[in-house]
Amino acid sequence: MNKLASGQFIERDLYVMVLDVNTYKFVAHGLNARTLGADIRNSKNMDGKYYMRELVDLAKHEGQGWCEYRWNHPITNEVLVKATYVQRIGDLAIACGAYKE
Repeated sequence: MNKLASGQFIERDLYVMVLDVNTYKFVAHGLNARTLGADIRNSKNMDGKYYMRELVDLAKHEGQGWCEYRWNHPITNEVLVKATYVQRIGDLAIACGAYKE
């Protein structure tokens, strides 16, 4: 998944993210390998929302679900509402989001 040049986990503006539910660190990211190993607990979006912490907590406590937040579109860089689905598999939170507009 982290071999971005192969593009197997990217489709238009969709990409897969994998986080460890215990450490809150990125294990894999289909679009940005610079995030690997980063602890996301204090990451906020432009609205001050701890969106990634919310996403991992959702997987950790509920097993799966949706999280909405505003984020820059990777192609247009426009700030849009993004709905991200996350599912827990073992100690991993697997997520993929789509822009709503």
